[in-house]
Amino acid sequence: MTNYAPPPAATKTSALAVWGLILLTALAAWHFTACFLPWYTSQRAEHFARRLDDLSSLRDALAAFHAKYGRYPANAGFVGAIGIKGEVNGDWLPGLAGEFLPALPRDPAGTSDPDKQYLYHGDGADYKIIVHGSGDCALARKAHPDMVDPTRDCWAYGFWTPGAANW
Repeated sequence: MTNYAPPPAATKTSALAVWGLILLTALAAWHFTACFLPWYTSQRAEHFARRLDDLSSLRDALAAFHAKYGRYPANAGFVGAIGIKGEVNGDWLPGLAGEFLPALPRDPAGTSDPDKQYLYHGDGADYKIIVHGSGDCALARKAHPDMVDPTRDCWAYGFWTPGAANW
């Protein structure tokens, strides 16, 4: 049996191809890190800050509603601005817009996915207002661990009354 060794030219060509692929991969990684990642990170931080502001405004409006009427707005289950079939509901938290808020906020991502939005549920005595499915719950866990929804682990964060914590 004879040992076969490829000709030197074939070895050089293969080595150059491998180094070329390594260089292209490194350039692509650099481009992603230098161009896309800062934009993505800053956009995520902006959305997170806006969500916190929106939740705080909703919490304050709910407290004002409760102070005036002695109850929280009641509904049958969690509702948001986007319905199950994608329909838009501008008055998804009845009684707040106009009197207690200029308008009801919508999630800054602007998605039409009903699983990724602000959701509210109230029974009159208690309420829960959450950001659901936003993908930035890890930021909430780090900055405000008390806001992470105990029933949804890190799929949602927000505010609730003690009686609604486990909804």
